[in-house]
Formats: sequence, structure tokens, C-alpha cells
Amino acid sequence: PSPLVLLDLPPKVLSPNQQRRAQYSRGLRFKVTKAKRAYADIAFCEAREAQGTQIRHWMRATVQTAWYWPDSYHQLDPDNAIAAIKCVGDALERAGVIENDKNFVWQPPQYFVDAEHPRVLLHVTKLSGADGDSQ
Repeated sequence: PSPLVLLDLPPKVLSPNQQRRAQYSRGLRFKVTKAKRAYADIAFCEAREAQGTQIRHWMRATVQTAWYWPDSYHQLDPDNAIAAIKCVGDALERAGVIENDKNFVWQPPQYFVDAEHPRVLLHVTKLSGADGDSQ
């Protein structure tokens, strides 16, 4: 089975709109870097757990994200949503899901509302026909 990775919504500081502001503020750049590292570390642990003992090292894979927002007002647009979790691609590579995170094909995000449990669910699937796959 393909790994399913469950994460909290990313911190607001990872939004590309916030990151643009970080260009002008050293303190905000530090917060962005720290938040990326922390979010990626959580994603790494979740990906390892989702894989169990089977490390995949796929050559190419798709990532479908399902975003569960507390309301429909605060949703990021699709491009910003994917950009906010870009650091997760690096974590999935470190976790052994894929050989190189540049070979992820990010699908358009799906949006839902769940006020009680906002979260991001990533479903990673091997792209068929990818040469050199070990799984």
C-alpha cells in the first residue's frame, strides 16, 4: 500500500505570502527556517511510520493532498498550499519514500472543512512505468 502521511496544518509562517515578508526581516527569516525544519521533521517521522518496515525508494511518485480546514475562509489558494508544504517533499526523500524529491508530481490539493480536526493528509503513490524502481 502507498504511504498515507497525516500532518497538522502547516504553521502560517510557511505560507509563501509570509515568506515574501521574510526577505526584509532577519527575525522572520529565522522563524521561517525554524518552522520549515520542525514541520519537515514531523513529516519525516510520520512518513517513516506510514511505511513501516518497507522503504520504497521510488524513482517517481505523485502526491495528492487533502486539506481539512477549520473553515472555508482561511484556505490557501492551491499554489500557496503546495508551496507551504514544500519542505515535506524533502522529508519524504529523507524517509526513503522516493529517491529524489524533484521527481514528485504534486496533484492539485483537495479542500474540505473540518472545524474539529484541521489537518493535511498526503497520499503518495508510485508512478507506474518509472524505470529503475526498487519497489
